Amino acid sequence: MAESPPIDLEILDSDEEDAVIMESPPPNPAAPSPAPLKKMKKTTSVVWDDFKKLPIGLDGRSRAKCKWCGKTYGSESSNGTKNMLRHIPKCPRRNHKDIEKMHERQEQKMFTRKIKQEEYREKVAKAIIKHNYSFISVEHEGNRDVHSYLNPDVKHISRNTAKADVLKVHRKEKDNIRNMLKSIPGRICLTSDLWTSITTEGYICLTAHYVDENWKLKSIILNFCHMPPPHTGIALSEKIFKFLKDWGIEEKVFSITLDNAYNNDNMQDLLKAKT
Repeated sequence: MAESPPIDLEILDSDEEDAVIMESPPPNPAAPSPAPLKKMKKTTSVVWDDFKKLPIGLDGRSRAKCKWCGKTYGSESSNGTKNMLRHIPKCPRRNHKDIEKMHERQEQKMFTRKIKQEEYREKVAKAIIKHNYSFISVEHEGNRDVHSYLNPDVKHISRNTAKADVLKVHRKEKDNIRNMLKSIPGRICLTSDLWTSITTEGYICLTAHYVDENWKLKSIILNFCHMPPPHTGIALSEKIFKFLKDWGIEEKVFSITLDNAYNNDNMQDLLKAKT
């Protein structure tokens, strides 16, 4: 069966169906020497799965050749890849079963944002902290499917990595609070109290109150941790002073408010002597 004559494809700026196929002119001895070769740019379009760049011609223009039928098209930046994209579905020698996959790859490259793995891990860690998720949740198949659907390039993490990332976020936020407390213009007032859990375990809480540079009253819990016995004035003063040293605010304390237990009276005197 005789081959049908080749169909010219449309050029970039034309609304017609056909475009002129660009061919290299025959060599002319009187023509000036060819322009120096230009440095090839990195190609990212999916058309380069089906086209191959040719050496720059004597006229200094860039061209590309279809790997299947051998037709050539201009490949300069002014032409773009529109002509070549239009040729691929019409190429008589190409396997047309791959065309749909080609379009899917093109759409994916257009709309999928490049993921920054460090930012992704930090956001996962903050979600675990905010919503009290378990570390094992990052290994759940359904969770990973959602993340892979949003971006196929995501690198999934293990529960141990999630734990390390949560601790990293904690250290980062603690440093931010420490620097903020050191930079406030005024002094800091403290409140503290003790609790006993249903399992008779003791806990201590220390809260800071201050006025920021905008004259707004702020409160922030600095510590909430286990406080084993004895709950004497000496033990309490040592514990709270350790907190203050850790935050770097031992010299910025204006007052501390406690309940009227006897051990708190003793603790205040000891703490006042240290600060």
